[in-house]
Amino acid sequence: MQTRKYELTEKEYGMLTEAKLKKENISSEKEANETHYHIGKNIRKVIVKNSGTMPEKLPAPKKSLKELEK
Repeated sequence: MQTRKYELTEKEYGMLTEAKLKKENISSEKEANETHYHIGKNIRKVIVKNSGTMPEKLPAPKKSLKELEK
């Protein structure tokens, strides 16, 4: 059995939330903010449940992306 590690990118998070907003026909700013909040909260629960490292605890790179691109 192969263990796989998944990473949810900002783009994927955006696609996930946009799909939920469309599916539930959410149009008000308040409801959209609540939807984003709840999805983020659920994602963090999954990370904790799977003994993952929270994003704010990940090590910072020594070089910026612009430095690495050079």
